[in-house]
Amino acid sequence: MFFRKKPEYCAVCGKELQHKHRPMEEWGINGFLCGDCHIDKMKEFYAEGKKPKANTCELCGKVLDPKDTYELHRGLNLKSRICVACYENKRKEVEKKLENCATCGKKLGFFRYNPKTEWNIDGQLCRKCWDSHNRK
Repeated sequence: MFFRKKPEYCAVCGKELQHKHRPMEEWGINGFLCGDCHIDKMKEFYAEGKKPKANTCELCGKVLDPKDTYELHRGLNLKSRICVACYENKRKEVEKKLENCATCGKKLGFFRYNPKTEWNIDGQLCRKCWDSHNRK
């Protein structure tokens, strides 16, 4: 009555969905699929010889073993898996960005100042740098 879900329809055939199947990104379909269309698309995709991409590092392109990968990480702004060496480099960059002032590079203490959006600065500032930017 009050909280009824709106009916969803298949993106290919237009049938009302009882259960939603999410299409793979490679198929280029927006929306959900019914079970029949999902199976048909899977068969087409694999019949053409297209297989899912091999696990490669997003940053260096090296082919990865499943045990040598790091999953997606929101703080590192990654879209796919990366190797151990690239993960360590990326993690150090992010730590440096979070622990140091964006303009002078001084180590930040307890008090950190976020820049105003019109300054177009990525990272946080120390008090002296924030004051100098604010005076301009």
